[in-house]
Amino acid sequence: MEPGFRWINKQGVESTEGFVVQFTGRFILRYQNGSFVMDCPVDHGSPYLTVAVPEIPFGNLTPKIRSEIVQRISAALSFMKVDHVIQ
Repeated sequence: MEPGFRWINKQGVESTEGFVVQFTGRFILRYQNGSFVMDCPVDHGSPYLTVAVPEIPFGNLTPKIRSEIVQRISAALSFMKVDHVIQ
């Protein structure tokens, strides 16, 4: 089931599942779920925003968790109407 979202400000959204995706600057997209925080570099190339989700190892990141985070970030950016690709 796709999470629902609500805007928390002009730069970010919170999901009904509790995670937050928010731009914290021009070149950083932050994913936060509880106490887990991960900053992802972004590139504003044309025609898409490219988000670089950190590779494993990164904290307690596993392949399964990374895949879930990629899906969640993509869903949030789609809700925000941001054309994007995730690496």
